[in-house]
Amino acid sequence: VNMTVTGTPLASGATALSGNLTISGGTLNLNGQVVTVAGTFATSGTGTLTMQNPADRLTVSGNVTFNGGNTNTLLTAGVLEVGGDFSQASCCTSSPHFAASGTHRVVLNSPGAPQTVNFQDPGSTTSDSHFQDLEIANTGGGVTFATNAFVNGALSITSATTASGPGTVIVAGDLTTAAGSAVTVTGLNLAGAMAVSGSLSPGTTTFTGAGQSIQPGLAYVNVTVTGT
Repeated sequence: VNMTVTGTPLASGATALSGNLTISGGTLNLNGQVVTVAGTFATSGTGTLTMQNPADRLTVSGNVTFNGGNTNTLLTAGVLEVGGDFSQASCCTSSPHFAASGTHRVVLNSPGAPQTVNFQDPGSTTSDSHFQDLEIANTGGGVTFATNAFVNGALSITSATTASGPGTVIVAGDLTTAAGSAVTVTGLNLAGAMAVSGSLSPGTTTFTGAGQSIQPGLAYVNVTVTGT
């Protein structure tokens, strides 16, 4: 069963879809509920997703694409679990199609396949698209950052997986990684603290915060310090 949303429904209980969920107009408010999608999830046109309750949880087994309306102030809490690729597209406008804030968290958790992150309008401001907190829990081949990606909160890697790709990941908060993980993205900009239990060897690691400690014993390639 596929579902297309064009109005402004409030979720009123746990919902499981065997197909795809598309929001092409209006907004779907999770309203403190759990929605599980076996297929893909996408916003388009003026459609938006509202997650403002800490109990909100959207679990998607397939790809997730945000290419709808302005989500600034709409994604402030809850958890979005993504089993496929995560994309912020921009076919017609450059509005913040995915501008998470507050305590909102995205979890990339494919159990059996690599995942890719792609932002067409990356940035940290309310006019750009970005994660708030990002957790990488992939156990199926790692996560590739095909473009730059901004994490306005914390980045945590909780499985023995890889974070790689040509993009630069810009983290405003803390970085935590699990044993057996590897960070090899082209660039990593970090403003917070670091607790790295795996390996970390981006092409360039840039420390942008104030009073940061650079963790010793890691295989840094190039290091730049722009903070104080």
